[in-house]
Amino acid sequence: MAASSPVIKLFLSNQYCNSTSYNKSSQAAKNTCAQVRGLCSRGLLKEAMAILNDMCMSVSAAEMDACVLQTCTHSTAIAEGKKTHIHIRSNGFDKKPILQTKLVSMYTTFGNMLEARDVFDKMAKPNVFVWNAMIRGYASKQLYDEALTIFHQMQVVGYAQLGYYTESLQLFCQMELEDLNPGSMTIASVLPACANLGDLVRGKEIHAYVTRNGFELDISVGTTLVDMYAKCNSAENSRKIFDSMSQRDVASWNVMIAGYVQTGHCGEALKLFCKMQRTHIKPTSFTIASLLPACSYLTTLRHGKQIHDFAIRCRFDCNSFVGSAIIDMYVKCGSLEIARKVFDKLSQRDVICWTTMIMGYALHGFGQDALILFHQMQEAGVKPNYVTFIAVLTACSHSGMTDEAWKYFNCMKQDYLIVPRVEHYACMVDLLGRAGRLAEAYEFIKSMPIEPDAGVWGTLLGACRVHCNTDLGKEVAEYIFELEPRNAGYYVLLSNIYAAIGNWDNVSKLKLMVKDREMKKNRALSWIEVKNSVHAFLAEDR
Repeated sequence: MAASSPVIKLFLSNQYCNSTSYNKSSQAAKNTCAQVRGLCSRGLLKEAMAILNDMCMSVSAAEMDACVLQTCTHSTAIAEGKKTHIHIRSNGFDKKPILQTKLVSMYTTFGNMLEARDVFDKMAKPNVFVWNAMIRGYASKQLYDEALTIFHQMQVVGYAQLGYYTESLQLFCQMELEDLNPGSMTIASVLPACANLGDLVRGKEIHAYVTRNGFELDISVGTTLVDMYAKCNSAENSRKIFDSMSQRDVASWNVMIAGYVQTGHCGEALKLFCKMQRTHIKPTSFTIASLLPACSYLTTLRHGKQIHDFAIRCRFDCNSFVGSAIIDMYVKCGSLEIARKVFDKLSQRDVICWTTMIMGYALHGFGQDALILFHQMQEAGVKPNYVTFIAVLTACSHSGMTDEAWKYFNCMKQDYLIVPRVEHYACMVDLLGRAGRLAEAYEFIKSMPIEPDAGVWGTLLGACRVHCNTDLGKEVAEYIFELEPRNAGYYVLLSNIYAAIGNWDNVSKLKLMVKDREMKKNRALSWIEVKNSVHAFLAEDR
């Protein structure tokens, strides 16, 4: 029998699933917790800490740590507070936000700003109370430069979290110019701003700042750099940062896997997942949900089934996020029946699950099934969103249900107050184009309340090619060439319209235009699976 691939061998292993344990709070633990609270309320810290030191690592122990820290803060019990901090670290509770917040509060109250800053810098998302505590703590020690730095960092992080990416980057640059030394937390906030803006140049500048100031050893900064390069479509730089990280947690692996999938390097994503398991990093539900689209992209159903099996053993399949990804994988791999079985077995279905299944029916041409499921979704009390209506309109378009499409298009606006987006208009243009109603589609685009993009016009151009409407195709192409003058695909589409009617002079002119403007059509990519390995190849590859 042929040897199993590394993917299969790793998936068949139960090394992560069977080791999962759950801490169950007993009545005795609750009673002990209440006892510690009572001692703390009477100021009996030594007695409370004696009980705390005897507690094993559990949720109750963390709750008691929080109670003791609060008492230490109010009593200015510095020695006991530090001992409690040691207890927190030894039990692995130092990443819990509630304990981090109480530690910062305690240390700033004591005036121990070095300890407070150490805890603060390790926090993923400080709340406004923590920021204010740090500013107040520095100000009380007359460390005004440090207080101002924290205040500016708070602004940068706030801008980034609210989506004001440009303002966040501008303030970061201002901090650099004023030598206010932005910290790792600030860097981890502005790098996603670069990613969301697609500003690779600014991202590289911040990377240079990270290197100059020694922040590359910070795991959160390294992970954010990996994510930034991936989202700016620079998978090679992303992998270089990932490989150079001295420490990597599960978030680092997840970001790199997701980055490979986002940039189309799906084979590399699968390989990296195998490597992740060999390093004994336990995958999370996010890992599985990020990896499944790679199987969809490569249409490797065998690997997709293995990941599905892995998700079941780890109980990730109960997660609606993972469930939606599993359904989407089966749909895109052509296994609609299995997708529906997965959908039916989900104990909880959110709008994403319903929409994914509806879109699956739509893409496979089962328009009636899609609409039946849409009505069941409404009966289940799940409110559709704008993506749901894209799926419904796609179902109508692919099944030629023109009247139904207009009904749902109007229903979306009137009943659900969802303002149609360009994708909804593109669906309606596709519907009219498939029905041969090209003039009506053209007038529909011209009457749109929002500016049509090249995709909407391109949908109509494709319909012109199918129905050999040269005159309208030429007019539509003019709009497209203004919007995307360097997209060779649309020139090729117009060329095909001319070729269909034997107008070879215009075909030659378009080819010459593409050549003169040095445009290149994206080369088609195909995959083949040989001996349990997926290989990508382009035209003329051997």
